[in-house]
Parts: sequence; structure tokens; C-alpha cells
Amino acid sequence: MMIFLLILKIIGIILCVILGIVAVILFAPVFYEADANIDEMDYKVRIHWLAKLIRFEFRWKGKAHAMLKILWFVIDFTDPEAIAARKAKKKVKSRKKLIKQQKKEAKERERQTRQRQKEAQQEQADREARAQQREAFRKQQEEAETKKVEVVNADESLGKEASVAQDKEAYEKAEQAESENIRQESAESEKAEANESKASVLEKLKSAHGTAESILDKVKTALAVIRYLREQELISAVWVKLQVFLLRIRPRKLSGHLKFGLSNPADTGQILGVIAMVPLFYQTELQIEPDFEAEDNYVQGQVYVKGHICCIHLVILIIRLLRDEKIRTLIRTIREKN
Repeated sequence: MMIFLLILKIIGIILCVILGIVAVILFAPVFYEADANIDEMDYKVRIHWLAKLIRFEFRWKGKAHAMLKILWFVIDFTDPEAIAARKAKKKVKSRKKLIKQQKKEAKERERQTRQRQKEAQQEQADREARAQQREAFRKQQEEAETKKVEVVNADESLGKEASVAQDKEAYEKAEQAESENIRQESAESEKAEANESKASVLEKLKSAHGTAESILDKVKTALAVIRYLREQELISAVWVKLQVFLLRIRPRKLSGHLKFGLSNPADTGQILGVIAMVPLFYQTELQIEPDFEAEDNYVQGQVYVKGHICCIHLVILIIRLLRDEKIRTLIRTIREKN
């Protein structure tokens, strides 16, 4: 009974640990912070998770500098000494791996050599056995020929003239048959080459036609998918749920001042109109100043962004999408076609 309770306790502890890890991954927010000074070309990005136990920092000012910190371990992706140390460590590992692979290949070659030697010995033994059989058979044939010659010599003089005539006639017939076979084989070879040439040309034409049809089919398929999504109102359904997700992960702080201008005032107005459609830009401390008299395209100013993201929001988005009947119907349709 005590053993059974101990096993249940261990299983419970393992389940609690697993649930705790899942909860941390889903609910622990990932904080991000970005500071961009466009005038001085100075850009900074900082990301941290689990109370800064895991941190990532990136900065660009003339050159890139990236660093990852996990507890007290530091990985510098841009420090020359750190990069050289990682490369040296990687070379040592690759060298050890190469030596191990070479030893393995040497053992395999040795095994194959022994196998080939064994096969060669067996083949030599087989050849010797076959040679002995051929020698015994040859001796039997010689004895039989000796006896046959003694019998045939008596009739040889009588049938010699008739045999010569028959041999000559057979030789002429054989020459005629051989020349006829050569002519037939030549004609068949030429015909086969012509057929192969025609088949090659046809295959190339079919391949080019198939490629063009494939591209056209892909374009038609894409247009059909877009038309289907519009007819089934799937785009609007996805956008409604996506808006909630974007609202959840929006920056909690957005400040700064931006001034931009394009050489064409109409383009500047269009961009300003797009910005006005996004509440995130004009409901924060970010000030945007358009320049309709700019002669060249430019952007000036400074922007500061701060916020956090939780994985649970992405999971909720996926669940909401899968619960939608229209999306489930689309998924079933795709599975049936595949």
C-alpha cells in the first residue's frame, strides 16, 4: 500500500511540474522595449522573460551588437573574441566528429576487405572445382572422339565428295542469311533512332506545355481561393478575431515624434490617411507631423515603444478560429481534397 501511495505521489509531482511549466509558458509575459533615434541612426531593442532571467539585447549604431543572457550565462553574438571562441569550439567538435567518422569508415573498410577476401577465396575454390570438372569432361570427350574416329575413318573416303558439296552450299546459304540479317538490323536501328528523336522532341514540348499549364493552374487556384474566401465571408470572420488579438498585444506605451515627407504631396496625404485609420497611432503620445512641401523622401524623429506579449493570447486566437463554423468547414474541405 505504501509503495502504491509513493507511486501516486511521484506521478502527482510530475504532473504538477508539467502543468507549472505549461502555465509559465502560456501566462508569463514576454516584455519588449524598443528605442529608435532615426536622426542619429541609433536603434535599440530589449526583450526579457521570467523576471529578466532570460534577456536579449540588440543595438545598431554604425554596427550591430547582439547579446543573449540566460541566468548568469552570456552569449555575445557580435564580440570578436566570443565569436572566435565559439568557432574554435565548433572546430574542435567537428574535428572530433571527423575523427570518429574516419574510425568508423576505417572499420567498415576493414570489414569489407575481409569480406572481399573471403569471397575471393570462395570464388577461387569454385574456379578450381569447375576446372577439375572440365578436365574430367574433356578426358571423357577425348576417349569418345578416339572411338568415333576409328568408326568414321572407314566411311570418310566414301562420303568426302558429297560432304564438300553440302558444306559449300550450306556456307553460301549462311552468308546470304547473315547479309539479310545485317540489312534488317540496320533498317530497324535507323527506325528506332528516328522514333527516339521524335519522342524526345514530343517530351520536351509536353514538358514546356505542362510547366505553362502548372503556372496558369496555380494562378487560377489562388484567384479561386480568394473568391471562395470572399463568398464564404471568411476574411471578415478572421479579421474580427485578429483585431482582438492585435488589441491584446498592442504596445502599452508608444511615444515620440515623427516627421515625414514624400516628393509627391498626394502620396504624403495617402500615408497620413492610412495612419489615421489605425487608432494605435493617434491614441498615444506619438506625434506625427507630415511635410507636404518636401522635395525628397525622408523620415526624421525618435520613437519609443514598450509592451508585452503572452502566448496565451495566441492560443486563444487559434481556439477562436477553430471554433468558427466557416473556418472548420474550410478545413474539412481542404482535408477531403487532399
